[in-house]
Amino acid sequence: MARREHPAPLPGIAKVRIVADPDTTKKILDILGAYFTCTDPAGYSGGRSYLEIDTRPIPPQYPEAD
Repeated sequence: MARREHPAPLPGIAKVRIVADPDTTKKILDILGAYFTCTDPAGYSGGRSYLEIDTRPIPPQYPEAD
């Protein structure tokens, strides 16, 4: 059987899998969303959710004027 090649991950992108009940998943997504830019999670059976997180720094919302 041929080995399947996976593309290299993009710099600064983390692929995350959450396995938890819906309430816990929502809490985790709220926390991650406060610090990182995230894709909408794709939900699957068994309480699994998959999403991608951009781990590069978020520019300040209101940069100080020079």
